Amino acid sequence: MKKSVKSVLVIPNITFQKDLEADSFVKVMSEIIIGLKKHSPLNLWFHIPLPKYSKLLDFDNVTQYFIDFPTYPNSMRAHFNYYDWMKIIDWKNQDFDLIYSHLPEQALNVTNLIANTTNIGTLPVVGYCHWFEIKEITEYDKNFLLNNINGVLEMEECGINTQNQIDMVIDNVKDVYSEQTITRLKEIMKPHYLGVQNKDIVSSLAKYEKIIVYNHRPQAYKDFPNFMKLMDELWEQRQDFKVWIPLLDKPNKPYVITDSFEKQGYYDFLKKCCVGFAPKQKYGGWSVSVTDGIMNGCPYIFYDADYYNELIGEGGEYFSSNKQALALLKGALDDKVFRNNIATTQLEYCRKNMTWEKRIPVISDMITKALNKVKPIVKGTRKDDIIDFIKQNRQVTKSQIIKHLGWGVGIKFASYRKYIMNNPNVEIKRFPDKIFEGQFHNKQTEFYVWKEDK
Repeated sequence: MKKSVKSVLVIPNITFQKDLEADSFVKVMSEIIIGLKKHSPLNLWFHIPLPKYSKLLDFDNVTQYFIDFPTYPNSMRAHFNYYDWMKIIDWKNQDFDLIYSHLPEQALNVTNLIANTTNIGTLPVVGYCHWFEIKEITEYDKNFLLNNINGVLEMEECGINTQNQIDMVIDNVKDVYSEQTITRLKEIMKPHYLGVQNKDIVSSLAKYEKIIVYNHRPQAYKDFPNFMKLMDELWEQRQDFKVWIPLLDKPNKPYVITDSFEKQGYYDFLKKCCVGFAPKQKYGGWSVSVTDGIMNGCPYIFYDADYYNELIGEGGEYFSSNKQALALLKGALDDKVFRNNIATTQLEYCRKNMTWEKRIPVISDMITKALNKVKPIVKGTRKDDIIDFIKQNRQVTKSQIIKHLGWGVGIKFASYRKYIMNNPNVEIKRFPDKIFEGQFHNKQTEFYVWKEDK
């Protein structure tokens, strides 16, 4: 029997509105949705607020809701529009089974709104945190780290980029929270390593040019000033190479190129690069940009740190000084066998260890455990009244059920919804909803449908 579709309300983390398809949340969420459909028994429908339509999130099991977000990351973390979220939640007409927050700073706002102003009830929360405003990287006068931690504490589990990053966060807040709360945070925060799709991993190495790629954000927390210093030194010694920095607005050196492409063009250009640079970074996380290169046959050299060792292990070529970095870069530029051996090793490691097929079970298990936190109603006659109402009418919406029962905000529906879902004769179906079209994409009206006894 096909499992009932579970509705997941997503709290987004949008930091790159000028090119939404390059935004880290959009890219990661797209891959997670694809991975869950391919490698998980879960049957999920995602409700995702966005500042505008995203083709990367245009799936048959995703509804996109369009609302305004501030673009400045610090402001975005503070911004919460009650009225926008009430329109999205639309509690009289639809329900949710889980909250999946990619912005912990807003998790408490959303759970509070749902629990206190709707009849949905208290929903389980899981999450993934792309960014903690810890002291090592924050340039703001004030940050939202404590808001972030309060949101994490709302969750059953929160995926973090690396264990190294978890340790950094704990170190930042251990003097603020009690030992009991720190223990709870350690239980909630788990490494969720990001993956790649099998189809995106190249089968063989391509012909390459003498191009060094730095495909990270060109900012100080990614050690960009030091990288440029290193490139200047290499340029003084030789002028037979280029440096591709796709996220730089315009070339700042004679050897720099900043060509930018759509996804496939970006991948194709990575195939042409000789070697990639994985810098020292203050954030303690793994870079998706590194995986992008490795899966396209471009080898990387890595700053020798736990956050890289954790993900690439013995597959990495490491440096701990600029002198060592220069030696590795020269080796890749000058020695084809050396370069291709590194590329082959990292490509094989990627194929065996970094696919979403390997990564998704952790996320799927997290969601399954959280969904199981909601228990079906046990006592009371109205639960059977609901089933009879569905049977008599064959197909009903939540709003029709609520009207029939005469219920308002005071009676929470989550446990009744779970009871309905557990009935083998009830199936949840969705049909396109064109009301207020333009405010959303792929909005569906949910119906509880009675199936004949077999």
